[in-house]
Amino acid sequence: MRTLSFVLFGIVHLGVLASAAAQSQILDEELATVPSSWGVGQGFVSVAQYNDYVHDNVAHDGSFVEWDLAAYVESSSTYEISAKWNGSGSNRASSVEYQIDHSGGTTTVYMDQNIGMNAFNQLGTSFTNPTKVRVYTTASDTYVIADAIRLVKVEGSTLAPGPVNAGPALGTDSFVTLQTELGLYVPHIDNCDSGTESFVDIAETGRGYCIEKTARSAASWDDARNDCLKDAKRLPEAVEWKFACKSLNPADFTKSSSAPEWSSNFYAPFNAQSGSSTFDGVWVTTAGGPSDCIRLSYGAVSLNTGVEQSREYRCLR
Repeated sequence: MRTLSFVLFGIVHLGVLASAAAQSQILDEELATVPSSWGVGQGFVSVAQYNDYVHDNVAHDGSFVEWDLAAYVESSSTYEISAKWNGSGSNRASSVEYQIDHSGGTTTVYMDQNIGMNAFNQLGTSFTNPTKVRVYTTASDTYVIADAIRLVKVEGSTLAPGPVNAGPALGTDSFVTLQTELGLYVPHIDNCDSGTESFVDIAETGRGYCIEKTARSAASWDDARNDCLKDAKRLPEAVEWKFACKSLNPADFTKSSSAPEWSSNFYAPFNAQSGSSTFDGVWVTTAGGPSDCIRLSYGAVSLNTGVEQSREYRCLR
C-alpha cells in the first residue's frame, strides 16, 4: 500500500496525530480505482512523488479515476485536498474535471495540467467529511493525468472568513455557514471552467475567484442564493462583482440587461419615504448600472406590501 503520512511543522510516527499540527496523507494512484482503458507512465521520483502515474490514453470516453477516502479520513473532520500530475511538456489537458464528494455535496473544480506539474495543486481548503475524489477524461487532444492526491487534516482551524458584513447583528445564517465550510470565501488559483467562468486575479497574486461570464435568468434573492449553493457556489459580494466587471474583458463578463444583479450581502431592514409611498421592507445591495460597472443600488427581498423582486444574478466560487 503506497500511502505516506507525515505532519507539517513537526515529527510524528505513522498513524499518530499531533494536536497542534496538520496531518497529511498522500494517496498514490495505486490506491485508486483505475479504468482498464487508462495507461501507465513513468515520472518524477522524490520523497513525496512516486515513479509512476496513469493517463487516459487520450481516450475521451468519460471514464474516471476514483479514490475512496473512507479509510483515510476521520469523522466530522475538515480537510484540504490537493492533486498532483506529472509532466514536463505541453501535452497535458488544460481543463481537467475533478469532483470531490463531501458532507456538503459534490464540488467540481477544473485544473490546467500544463501548470503546476510535479507538485501538489490545491483543489480546495475546507472539505468536511470528504468521501471520494474523481478525475475525469476530457474532450481534448491531450493527456489527462492521475498521479496522487494529498489530504491535509486541518487541526484546530478556524472557519474561513465570511462576508465582510457577517456580524451577528445582520443575521449570519446557515447558508453562509455552509458556504464557509465549502471554502467559498478562500481565494484560489485559476481552476475556472473556461467555457462558463472567468478568473479574477486579486492584486496580481495568481489567486482570486471564478465568476460566471453571463448572468442567470431573473429570480428572487432567496432562490438565486440557493441555486448558486446547489452548484457549490455563492452570490458575489457587490465589491467582487464590481471589480470583476471593471477588470475583465466584455467577452469574459457580459451584461445582458441594464438592471443591477443580486449580490450576497445580508438583508437589512430599510425604510424610505417617496411622496405618498412608503418603501418599508427587507433589502440587499445590488451591483451594476445601465451602462457601467460602478453603480450600486438596492433590491427588495420583500416589501411590506408583499412584493418580492426578481433580479438576474451570476454565481461565484
